[in-house]
Amino acid sequence: MLVSNSQAPSSKSITLLSLTSLGDLPERLKLASPHFACFLVCDAQELEDTQINELADFLLQQGLAYLGVWGSECERVRDLFAVKVSELEIAEGVEFPLLTHCHKEKELEEACGAFVQSAKPDDAYVKTCQSLLLLCVNKPEWETTLKQALAAKTLQTKP
Repeated sequence: MLVSNSQAPSSKSITLLSLTSLGDLPERLKLASPHFACFLVCDAQELEDTQINELADFLLQQGLAYLGVWGSECERVRDLFAVKVSELEIAEGVEFPLLTHCHKEKELEEACGAFVQSAKPDDAYVKTCQSLLLLCVNKPEWETTLKQALAAKTLQTKP
């Protein structure tokens, strides 16, 4: 498991978490704010629905407020998260305004840049969502691309 931190141009904290598998998730995320936006980068063809559902449960419990997904079958991942949110709303009797976006038409570096620049949660979370989590699962080459994209975005925003 690799964890690295940096600062987004918007002054949001960025954490890159790279996992060999979903089984390597930490017990608790250590992020700078109670709510966060997550950019999930994975090859969902390699994941069962139950694994994605467990990830959704984990991220929602940790304060997920916005989800961006990139990789094969990203729409399936987004849909499974939506079902989990609906289940949570029914169980708790409250609305849970999770905004999602699937970056299926973009290259990874472009999708990462778009996420860092424009991921915005529902108005209910604007003040408490000050962290961006880039979560890369089982693809070291994608982790490298994410690091390069972050470095490029950081360099572009410095005067």
